[in-house]
Amino acid sequence: MGELPKLISESEVKRIFQFFQNQIDRQAIVVSVIALRPVGETPFEKLQQILLETARSSNLYFLLSKDVIGIVLYEATQKDAQFYLKRLERDFPQLTWQASICELRQKVADFQFIKEELIEQLPTTTTIFEKNISTRFSQRKKMKKKVSIVEANDVARHLLENAIHTIKLPNVEIALQTFSDGEAFLASDWYQSEHEHIVLLNAKLPRKNGLQVVSELRDLPNDRKFSIFLMSRLPAAEDQISAYEHGVDAYIIRPFNLGVLSAQVKQKLMKRAHK
Repeated sequence: MGELPKLISESEVKRIFQFFQNQIDRQAIVVSVIALRPVGETPFEKLQQILLETARSSNLYFLLSKDVIGIVLYEATQKDAQFYLKRLERDFPQLTWQASICELRQKVADFQFIKEELIEQLPTTTTIFEKNISTRFSQRKKMKKKVSIVEANDVARHLLENAIHTIKLPNVEIALQTFSDGEAFLASDWYQSEHEHIVLLNAKLPRKNGLQVVSELRDLPNDRKFSIFLMSRLPAAEDQISAYEHGVDAYIIRPFNLGVLSAQVKQKLMKRAHK
């Protein structure tokens, strides 16, 4: 019989948890943490033994406090954590325990905050299999997305701006700025942040035209953050091919339906928000 796996140290949990936190922040994954405490006649050592004998490689098992085991479930909601506990109760009814669950949908500055929340949420009664759920960290922070409108015509720019303002997404904060020409856009520091960025760009602009702007954006080392919609009155195939070769993501032939364009932008924002 092989040696029983051991609980990992708290320092190791903190190191791995930092990686999880970056995943939560950048890729919008969900992580749940369970605090499990034996009650009644179940000794701590027996609970630990069963948990480690049935451990899943994707989970982390560690000592949360003197008599409490912590379990980190990667890419799992609080409902997944509840299912885990129901299965534990079903498969090992001789074990008696209490639990608290903390679902993480936002980056937390210090693992200690999560640890304290789990301990605080543990049931205060002696009822077996009782569990409490914390929602303190379950509200996902909105992801900031930038939208730029580069359009020389005042009326068209205003209409596009109004269309973008109608887009509402629960987990996305849209930051919008408008520019009347390509050089003004490139001279600003607005596009230089790390935020994902949708650019609605007229092909015909004073000073620097649309394709010149596209070329400069695609020469940047982080150019993949940009989704570029080029609006043009030139329907010919060679004009469209040239635009795509320059690096546009969508070629919009004018005149176009403003509602359809708004839906395309919304879809792009939704896809990026769920990456």
